[in-house]
Formats: sequence, structure tokens, C-alpha cells
Amino acid sequence: MLTPGEGGDINLFIVHIAIGGCSGEAAYTHTGTEAGFVLMGSFNLMVDGQYQRMNTGDAFRFRSNRPHMFRNDSELSCQILWVPAVA
Repeated sequence: MLTPGEGGDINLFIVHIAIGGCSGEAAYTHTGTEAGFVLMGSFNLMVDGQYQRMNTGDAFRFRSNRPHMFRNDSELSCQILWVPAVA
């Protein structure tokens, strides 16, 4: 986590996804919004059943109440600046 303190509405994380790493076998939902920027590598992001390949330099944003999950099925680890925001 890059942001100091607790209780803020927005936080910044550097997320490292190892080769074969994923958020789990099933999509999940929660309150808020998520955004991110791929710093290095690539991964598959699924939102509402739609998969999108995210590569270095790509950005994303979606409402967290939409079913989502991610998986790194590439041959390199991936780093993402991930920004979840509470609604």
C-alpha cells in the first residue's frame, strides 16, 4: 500500500501478480470503484464476463459491484498500480 494512514476513501497499491497468479477461481463484487495502470507485464482482467488483455501502459476503471476477477497467464510477473475507491 502506497497511501499513508487509514480510513481514506481511496488507496494506492502496487499489486504484483506472479506467473499463474489470480484473484481466485470465481468472480467477486463489492462496493466502490477500481482503477489501475499496468506498470510492467500483462494479465487478463474479467469484468461482467468480458475478458480484456491488459499490457504494460494500459489503464482500466470499473464499478466494483460488477463481477470481476484477474489472472496472470503470461510468462512474466506483472505489476499494476491498483486504485480501489470506496463509494
